[in-house]
Amino acid sequence: MKKHYFIFLSLFLSVFQIHSVQAQPLDRVVAIVNNSVITESEVRNQMAQVRRQLQSTNTAAPSDSVLKKQVLQHLIDKSLQLQIAKEMGFSVDDLQTDKAIDDIAKRNHLTTAQMKSMIEQQGTSYSKYRKNIQDEILLAKLHHQVIPDNIKITPEQVDAFMKKHKPSESGNLQYHVKNILIALPEAPTSEQVIEAQNTAEQITRKLQHGGDFSQEAVASSAGQWALEGGDLGFRPLAGFPEVFAKQIIKMKPGQVVGPIHAPNGFHIIKLVGTRGDAVQTSPAETRKQIEQFLYQQKFETAVQSWLQKQHGRAYIKIINA
Repeated sequence: MKKHYFIFLSLFLSVFQIHSVQAQPLDRVVAIVNNSVITESEVRNQMAQVRRQLQSTNTAAPSDSVLKKQVLQHLIDKSLQLQIAKEMGFSVDDLQTDKAIDDIAKRNHLTTAQMKSMIEQQGTSYSKYRKNIQDEILLAKLHHQVIPDNIKITPEQVDAFMKKHKPSESGNLQYHVKNILIALPEAPTSEQVIEAQNTAEQITRKLQHGGDFSQEAVASSAGQWALEGGDLGFRPLAGFPEVFAKQIIKMKPGQVVGPIHAPNGFHIIKLVGTRGDAVQTSPAETRKQIEQFLYQQKFETAVQSWLQKQHGRAYIKIINA
């Protein structure tokens, strides 16, 4: 019955589009995600937002076709997860949203009114910004519900990380890193591994010869921060996966290294710069930081694995996007 419903929905939308071309020539359905749709205007608006973000960092945007593909995938992932969250009964009220926005403003040393003005000056309506914050809170609630609470970081794992990477040597140093992920499926064939590695090697050579890392990340990365130019921000060394950390500690600002083979695919990283100093933190504080970051890494990997499984269970159709 469910399958027949989706077929009917697809046919209905196709017919609707044909008969509404004159009425709404600039908007049409470009994807179906279960019982929801993504429209052309949603994709255009998201593309415009990404372009503004890239422009603010003096990063050239990729071609429209490449950017559209990345944005559409992002919207499909978001739509699918929000549907699941609502089906599970999660919601976000105004008080939760207001508190989250106030916290963001404080972290940026702004009042809420100042941040609202800044958002609107950048071309985004404040109501849309609030909706995005609500969606992010909803997704966070969903992820903490669906990911097993048995993720544990043992003292032995912390010891092993400290032995390998000697985080005390970097003290309070934080590293600004960008990342591109050429993803692999959960159980890749040898052909898929070779294809992904070849793609990663080609991109690495291009970037090492002066290519724009942020632009390439938007165009090619399957990572969580692709639409932000692959920017992971500043983190202490312990805040990166082990396979990254052992490269980062040896890199110079501006250097690009890759491909780095990890369970989820091949990564290319760039060290943008560092900040802080090498003043040592206490051993207890260092261990606490490492434990927190190792947990976050495992959690993010679990979320991506879960999302991949939801794709396999969902009805997703892209319509001449």
